[in-house]
Amino acid sequence: MTDNSIRKMITHTIDTLPVPWEQLWVIFRRVIQLMRDPQKAIEEKTENQNESKKVIEEENERRRK
Repeated sequence: MTDNSIRKMITHTIDTLPVPWEQLWVIFRRVIQLMRDPQKAIEEKTENQNESKKVIEEENERRRK
């Protein structure tokens, strides 16, 4: 594959994405950041899981009432 064909493929992909490429770039940067600091990623995942459990418990309490 030549540089030109790779460039065309990337351009075509960006043009046909269902979401703005800027949004994907933000996500991609976040993934890279989390990969650089795996301990922080683990801590954030744990925090997110705890928050999810809390929300589910609150929703269950509301349903019981």
